Amino acid sequence: MPEQPKRLAVLIDGENISAKYADAIFDETASLGKVSIRRFYGDISYVFQLLKEIDKFEIKMIWAQPHLRLKP
Repeated sequence: MPEQPKRLAVLIDGENISAKYADAIFDETASLGKVSIRRFYGDISYVFQLLKEIDKFEIKMIWAQPHLRLKP
């Protein structure tokens, strides 16, 4: 029986990675197996930088509220 391709999940921290790396990320993961889950996590204000890649790679957006640290 032939070996099944590895199933992968790509979870993107949208606030800490530039949209210019999307092609490289998905090219590399495609060489490792089948990407079946694609998620973008981050504050909605960062989404506009990634809109083209979100459509191109069919990424599901997950809004994450930014963490705030207030001084006492």
